[in-house]
Amino acid sequence: IKPAVVMVDPIYKTISGNILDPNHVREVCDQIDIMLSEFEVSIVFAHHARKSAISEDSSFDLGSDDMLGAAVFSYWADTVVKIVKTGEKGNEVGLTLNFDIIRHAEDLIEPKEVVFNRDDLMFHEGESLIHVK
Repeated sequence: IKPAVVMVDPIYKTISGNILDPNHVREVCDQIDIMLSEFEVSIVFAHHARKSAISEDSSFDLGSDDMLGAAVFSYWADTVVKIVKTGEKGNEVGLTLNFDIIRHAEDLIEPKEVVFNRDDLMFHEGESLIHVK
């Protein structure tokens, strides 16, 4: 069986060195590039945002620069989609998908609001989006 997509969650588990050190992160990215070329597979990484040093009241969106670790990740990735939880109700979770980096897109992709349903494990567009203010 040859997989078409490999999912790694979380990315920091693939780094034996310091995730804040650009040289360590670059080594990982270089090895992944070799694997992508050799096995012709797509790789999806789950990554986490860094802890904000500013209060929740004065926070702002850093886009792909919000990723934990060296900036090498955002320079290297073809696509970065930031997922922000907007609320939760029962088995549904409101999410905003921000397309921070889409290297091969012809146009910018606007943020999209979706609902993730825990029962069917599907994302749905809908009018009853969940927001917590």
